Amino acid sequence: SIFSSLYNLTTLLLANNRIEKLEEVSFRKLKKLRILNLSSNKISFLEKSMFYGLENLKRLEISRNHLEFKENTDSPFFHLKKLEHLLLNDNPIKYLPKNLFSGLENLKILNLHSISIERIEQYSFNGLKSLKKIYLDLQTSDHNLKFIDENAFKHLKYLEPQLIEKVFNLKV
Repeated sequence: SIFSSLYNLTTLLLANNRIEKLEEVSFRKLKKLRILNLSSNKISFLEKSMFYGLENLKRLEISRNHLEFKENTDSPFFHLKKLEHLLLNDNPIKYLPKNLFSGLENLKILNLHSISIERIEQYSFNGLKSLKKIYLDLQTSDHNLKFIDENAFKHLKYLEPQLIEKVFNLKV
C-alpha cells in the first residue's frame, strides 16, 4: 500500500485529487489515523474492507463524490468502531442498504445532506446506537424521496425527537 510507511499518521487529507478508486485495504497500516478526508473526488464504490485497520478513526469525509450503494452492499464501515462523524453528503446515494451502518456504535453525527435518497426503510439506520444528529434535507422541492418507513428512526434513542418530528414530519 502507498501509505504503509506512514504508520504514525493521524490526519490524511486526500480531498480534490480526482481519485476514482482505492485499493481494498489501502489504509490498513494507518492504525493511528483519526481523520480521513476523501471529499471532492470521483469515488463511486467502497469495497467491504476499504477501511480495515482504521480502528482509531473518528472522522470520515466522503462528501462530493459519485458514491452509490446497491441493495446487497456489505458495510464498508463495519471496522470503524470509534467513528463519531461520517459525512456522505452531496453524493448520488439513492438507497441505504439495511446493514450499511452496522458496526458504527459510536457514530454521533451522520451527514446525508443533498443526497438523492428515494426510500428510507425500517433498517436503513440499523446499528447507529449513539447517533445524536442526522442531516437530511427532505423538505426541498427537488428531493427524490418516495417512502419513509414509519419505524425508520424508532431505534435511534439519542436522536432528538423534536428534530425528527420537525424535519420528517414523523411521530416518535
